[in-house]
Amino acid sequence: MQEPGGEELITQTIVWESDAGELETRTRVITRAEQQAQFRAREAQRQSASLGPSAAQIPSLIIDCNNQNALWLFDGGFLGGNQLCLYRNPVDSIAVADLGRILRPGLPIQSWAGAVRSLWAGMDSGNLATCDLVPARCYTAPAPYQGFDAWEKLEYIYTTPGYPTSPNTAWLDIY
Repeated sequence: MQEPGGEELITQTIVWESDAGELETRTRVITRAEQQAQFRAREAQRQSASLGPSAAQIPSLIIDCNNQNALWLFDGGFLGGNQLCLYRNPVDSIAVADLGRILRPGLPIQSWAGAVRSLWAGMDSGNLATCDLVPARCYTAPAPYQGFDAWEKLEYIYTTPGYPTSPNTAWLDIY
């Protein structure tokens, strides 16, 4: 997508779970330059975190993609394409997001389940897994699974061709 002046536009979807357990979603469009500024800010946050605890590491209540505890997921490789930002409530030690319940922009309408191709973690570690959340069961090989550490950047996530439920669940934890 491009704006009339020719600059590339990026769709960011921000998702968090309300106190009532409902997913709340906000979508906005930013320029590539704005996203690059967020990338620089995230790198500064990562470097700050490596220096030890500080006031800058206190989880923020601001819900946007530039928050240090957000997990950034992309539907393109190398941190490209549409962007999804997920949060763990600071009072919870773990968070789970069913990516099948979160829609990606564009036509035809599709969910984020199986669509993640790259990610950049914030201050939480976690994983992308293939799960059936009704019986609360996640699967191992050949089902795709991708773990990540805090602040880790994965520029390409391989998915199993033909596997119908490529990672459909994102897990975040503080460990």
